[in-house]
Amino acid sequence: LESGAFLLARYNYPQLDVARYQRQLDTMAREVRDRIGPRASGEETVNALNRYVFTEQGFRGNTKNYYEAENSYINCVMDRRVGIPISLSVVYLLVGRRLNLPLFGIGMPGHFLVKYESERYKIFIDCFNGGALLTEKNCARFLTEAGYGFDDKFLQKSSVRTILSRMIKNLLAIYAKADEPVKTARLTK
Repeated sequence: LESGAFLLARYNYPQLDVARYQRQLDTMAREVRDRIGPRASGEETVNALNRYVFTEQGFRGNTKNYYEAENSYINCVMDRRVGIPISLSVVYLLVGRRLNLPLFGIGMPGHFLVKYESERYKIFIDCFNGGALLTEKNCARFLTEAGYGFDDKFLQKSSVRTILSRMIKNLLAIYAKADEPVKTARLTK
């Protein structure tokens, strides 16, 4: 996931210093590890990670300019601290992976979440909305109200390939809407 996200970012930013962003992710994980300690419960861990990412670091959903391309490039999301659901979730997942947390991307129709799933604690995290914690019932209600209906498959773990593919599709839609055929054509090769 990390390699793919930075490869996608290098599409638009060919001189990108990937190592600098990886060090930033390493630092973020270290700072969270210092806060949670070795015996934290799943709930305490998620709360500490949410507090760190969304309160201390200020990551948030870009509600004003949702459809700008920068929201889909991980380097821009990390620099500006704003993004769309999938890009914010990727940052969250990359920090979580460094902590060996049981986190997974969930590609629901119309929205993207992260799921924390251990034997004792299961919760969905809405990274676009400040790390709001959602139950399966909350997700089902959202999907039903959004007109998708509910199917268990909507809450299944997304593969890395599926996540990266969705990120590319988002960019293709943005570039098509902005009438940028050169960028659209380059992304489809």
